[in-house]
Amino acid sequence: MEQRNRFINTRFTEIEFKNIGATAKNFGYSRSEYLRLLLLKDSEILTINNKSTTSEEYKIPITDEKELKLLLNIANNINQIAKISNQTKQAPSVEVLINIQNKIGNYLDNKIQ
Repeated sequence: MEQRNRFINTRFTEIEFKNIGATAKNFGYSRSEYLRLLLLKDSEILTINNKSTTSEEYKIPITDEKELKLLLNIANNINQIAKISNQTKQAPSVEVLINIQNKIGNYLDNKIQ
């Protein structure tokens, strides 16, 4: 695999930086992997977790900016639930978690079809 030795420096506000980190964590990526995925999602090939793959494996069609903002807000809300759960050592009810899982699953099923 080709070594990454090029950098792009970008400035973010504190809120933007925290939101990027929280969203990346929600998706199971490092901040760098998440930003790389966003920036290279339309390229022929991208590498995530040192695995080369076609971008089609990670692509979910987002039709507009409002939809993207909605998804990012949902991801942020899920992260807040996780944070409070970790702080209080109390998990959300099973019903809440199943409801979230079903709604996200239904959304993805509709988008992929």
